[in-house]
Amino acid sequence: MLKEHRLAKGMSQAQLAKALNRHQPFIATIEMNQRRVDLVELLDIAALLDLDITALVKRLKETAPD
Repeated sequence: MLKEHRLAKGMSQAQLAKALNRHQPFIATIEMNQRRVDLVELLDIAALLDLDITALVKRLKETAPD
């Protein structure tokens, strides 16, 4: 979902990473599900991507394996 919103905003991984004061691999590992995001990071990313946190959590609950 983060990748979808990033692309919809027309941002590259490098642009998002720069806005977060991180390096591009930080975003890549999140998008490839190789890294978990803590709440503070998620809030920062959501603010930059205009992402609705409630909708994100709902979607994660719906797609989470049992």
